[in-house]
Amino acid sequence: MIHWFTTVFSQPAQKAQLFSIVLSAFVAFSVLLLNQWFTSRRARKDHMINKIEEFYEAIGEYEKCAFELFNTMFAQSKDSSQFQEVLDRLQTAVQRVEMYVGLHFPEINFDSKAHTKLMQTAYYNLSYAKANRSGYGNNDSIHKMDSVNQLLDKVRENTSHIKKDAQALMKRHKH
Repeated sequence: MIHWFTTVFSQPAQKAQLFSIVLSAFVAFSVLLLNQWFTSRRARKDHMINKIEEFYEAIGEYEKCAFELFNTMFAQSKDSSQFQEVLDRLQTAVQRVEMYVGLHFPEINFDSKAHTKLMQTAYYNLSYAKANRSGYGNNDSIHKMDSVNQLLDKVRENTSHIKKDAQALMKRHKH
């Protein structure tokens, strides 16, 4: 085989032709690999941007459901199905945020147990306030309203922390 190779490419013109063939093949292969690298990099970036958008929407849904839960608790309605529906949506939103953090953004610190505990505390405080709703002039009721306002501030603080982390991801992965 080597003998055949040396006889076929014995002339300088044939050696130049072989060199140009090898060089062309190398350049074509390099262009193919670079194109594949750029394409996969862009696809990864687009995928990450899509996941960041979905993550940010999940944070917004969590925040919306948390405030809706507080609103539902203060509603005069005796129907608990609406409250349960909001609570279920809130739990789903927390699970979605937790899923995105676990699967795509492990660098973000999100403790779902703290959020669940916050919602439980809110539920107990709001239930107590609703049971004692007979007079808003009552000092105990005012104290509970302050407690509720603190819980609302805690929800805002939690979501703003997660949103800042999501915005940092947006800046890092933008086009």
